[in-house]
Amino acid sequence: MKARVLKAGGTWNVVQTSVGEIVKTRLKGKLRLQNFESNNPIAVGDWVELSREKDDWLIKFIYERENSIERQSTKIGKQVQILAANIDQVVIIMSLKNPKSSLGFLDRILVSAESSQVKACILFNKIDLLSKNEIEQAYYCEEAYQKLGYTCRLISLKEKNGIIEISKIVRGKLSLLIGNSGVGKSTLVNSLDERKNRLVGKISEANSKGKHTTTLAELLFLENNNTMIIDAPGIKEFGLYSIKPDKLRWTFPEFLPYQKKCKFSDCMHKNEPHCEVKLAVAEKKIQLRRYNYYLELLNELQ
Repeated sequence: MKARVLKAGGTWNVVQTSVGEIVKTRLKGKLRLQNFESNNPIAVGDWVELSREKDDWLIKFIYERENSIERQSTKIGKQVQILAANIDQVVIIMSLKNPKSSLGFLDRILVSAESSQVKACILFNKIDLLSKNEIEQAYYCEEAYQKLGYTCRLISLKEKNGIIEISKIVRGKLSLLIGNSGVGKSTLVNSLDERKNRLVGKISEANSKGKHTTTLAELLFLENNNTMIIDAPGIKEFGLYSIKPDKLRWTFPEFLPYQKKCKFSDCMHKNEPHCEVKLAVAEKKIQLRRYNYYLELLNELQ
């Protein structure tokens, strides 16, 4: 029987079968040993095949994924953490204050999404907390990423208009909700579906960092199952995984119109002569900050 993974917890997982039944399943031993690079071979959003053995449902195998969002695992001895699979889009929640999310963190998630050919949307939350100068900075960030082709919104989850706008973005899709702890992910889920009473974490006054309120990624059904959200735990870092250095240039959409004009087809836009990407940076057609961060990531991957 085919089923979709709603919550992945290692040996035991929660799935929904093709007939709508939600059951707890175990992973067959050989599957646990198949992927030594992952801290868990099963991801939320995976399609799996079940078999019944005595009183237990067992996962026999995992269907091939259409896509996945992965990051370098922080757990010792494991390399990759699969945050979600088979999604329509990743919705990144940022906040420029309390806590402050870094643009480098955002860029890393965008690189992962581009690598997996997953659409990305960016929400800059908590604009109600910003000063006049900080609002101007937020508008600058919104415009900069919109020019790259990403859907961006400045929102406050305290305002009804913000919730309405987000509802339009996620409606009818399976979205991975991702961001640092404390940026408002659980508040957002509560606002989108009042049936889900999610814990909302307070910000630590000592360091203005959020406290984890979601401990495991979970697939939630909204609006009569037409809309689905994978609520991932808040994360501090997003290490890139399985992206080869020579593929990184293809994950920066602003490079694409220029790099095909480079003298060398394998130009890495670093030290090569007659590089059109570097020329576009010099002419301010490409953001210097983004180009410098590309070089930083390239050195990291190499």
